Amino acid sequence: MDTPSSNSPVEHSQRHDILDALRGFALFGICLANLTVFSGWVATPPPIKESIAGAHVFDFMQSLLIDGRFYTLFSFLFGLGFALQLSRLQPSNGHSGMAIYLRRLAILLLIGLLHIFLLWHGDILALYAILGFVLVLFRNLSDRTVLLSALGFLLMPIGGYALFWYLGLDPDGGFYEATSLALGGDGSIRFSLSGVFVKPNHNGFRGLLRDPCRVI
Repeated sequence: MDTPSSNSPVEHSQRHDILDALRGFALFGICLANLTVFSGWVATPPPIKESIAGAHVFDFMQSLLIDGRFYTLFSFLFGLGFALQLSRLQPSNGHSGMAIYLRRLAILLLIGLLHIFLLWHGDILALYAILGFVLVLFRNLSDRTVLLSALGFLLMPIGGYALFWYLGLDPDGGFYEATSLALGGDGSIRFSLSGVFVKPNHNGFRGLLRDPCRVI
């Protein structure tokens, strides 16, 4: 396969069909992962979940087979796309190739921020853009250094959460509690998430259960 010599879009014959198929499959998986949020399942109070047969099995399988698979696949494809773009841009554009990639990340970050503030707080694009800027710092490191760094990043959340729990700190900095209280809830995450699906009212999450059609 010939490598394009400019930063123009690649021709169909120059694309990797398997990567395009994987991207579509990964997006489908992300859609499945978010169905529990859009449907309001994640905001279901524990007493109600306990009365539903197989609810905990469903949550476990959702995390194991969907969240744990498709987010990983999507992240892998983002990193692979980073490598492919740089290998295509830099040989023909030199240092400006990196500038082009950084500009693309900046646009992605802008789209993500607009999504967060105007549509939905569950946006992932802004996070990918920020991590893309970090990824640039690793582009010239050896394979060994990259692998050791990846291992460190994988272990970091485990140590971080253990430290938070040991010190009695809130990992999310009180975001969900503050949002819940602002909605008139009791400070729990279920009241925080109820604000995604219904307009705030004095009935809190109970209003959603009585009138589930009141979706924003």
